[in-house]
Amino acid sequence: DQYDSARAVYVIVLNEDDACVGCARMMPTTARNGYYSYMIRDANDDKLDGIPPGLLSGDAPSCDTEWEATRYTIDPDSSRSESQAIMCEILQTMSKFAKEQAIQRFIGLMPIGIYRMFRRAGYDVDEIGPVLEIDGRKTAVAYLKV
Repeated sequence: DQYDSARAVYVIVLNEDDACVGCARMMPTTARNGYYSYMIRDANDDKLDGIPPGLLSGDAPSCDTEWEATRYTIDPDSSRSESQAIMCEILQTMSKFAKEQAIQRFIGLMPIGIYRMFRRAGYDVDEIGPVLEIDGRKTAVAYLKV
C-alpha cells in the first residue's frame, strides 16, 4: 500500500525453515509521501476508505519520538503458544530498534485482543481512541510504551 515506502521499517520473524511467520511495519509519525503521511493520521483525517475518521479525539502525533506500528501479522497456522512467542519476538525487536532510535512510544490501530497479548508480554498499552468495529473486529488506537 502507499505506506510501504522508503520511510517504513519492518520487523520480520523467520522460522527454522526461513519462512516468514510474523511481521510488523514501523513508520515515523513525521513521514510524508505526497498526499499521505502515516495510516492512523490519514484515517483520522478521513483520507482512507474502510477506516472510519475520528480514531482519535484530537490530532494525530507528529514527532521524532513517536512512531506508528501497524500490519502486525502472525502465521495463522501457528499454535497459540507459537503465536505468543512470535509476538514477543516482534515486540522485543521493536523495543531494541526504538531504544537505538530514541523512540519513546508507538501508536497503533489494532484489534483490542492484540493489546491484551501485549500486556501479557509485559508492555504498557494505553488505548487512546474509541473502540470501533473494523472488518468485523473490535479495534482501537493505542500507545505502546517502549
